[in-house]
Amino acid sequence: MPANFVLSRLNVWHLGLTTLLFAFMCSPATALAQQQVHVETTVTDITDSNFGYGPASATCDAASGGPGCKFVSFDFRGTCKTVQEVDTFEVSECTVSGTPTILFLFSPSGAHDQTGLSTGVCAPFTASLTTTYEDGSTLNANDQGEVCCADDATDGLCKGGFGPPFVTHESWIITGGTGRFKGVKGGAVETGAGYAGGSEIAQQEQVWIFPKSSKP
Repeated sequence: MPANFVLSRLNVWHLGLTTLLFAFMCSPATALAQQQVHVETTVTDITDSNFGYGPASATCDAASGGPGCKFVSFDFRGTCKTVQEVDTFEVSECTVSGTPTILFLFSPSGAHDQTGLSTGVCAPFTASLTTTYEDGSTLNANDQGEVCCADDATDGLCKGGFGPPFVTHESWIITGGTGRFKGVKGGAVETGAGYAGGSEIAQQEQVWIFPKSSKP
């Protein structure tokens, strides 16, 4: 299996989730009952490990892949920093970890060679995420998105895969929290980038919705 299949990940979709969150937050009943916080989170120092391919068969080795593989799963971890638009909650540095699964269901990414032949693809993925803050409070989420080759069409770096270089777009829904985030709901949209040297970065726009009775 080419290395470009295992270097891609996370971290999506914007219009559907944004529309849903907007409608939810603008409901009069919701506005009276809940408090909302908008934050931005930047994730860096991302590392990927423990790759596993499946389903295992004569043409798909669980450790090294193969032409019969339909997906790859792995662990990722990154450091993050959250910035708030208001001072309702004190949240700052954090770590994020998860278990993405990329499906080998490819569509053209738009990258192409000088003859117009497609040279890059996009692939869908899902993940479960846990963000842990300095005081031990956690946010849990499920996400889905897409990773796409980000070649500039002339260097041939995509080579029929999704990079690196690659971009990711994803949407996620908060499924629970502990500590100061107990009872939280909400979601996020995220964009990310991965470079040929192995570095990755992601930017999240999050909305946290707390019960009115919640106190920081």
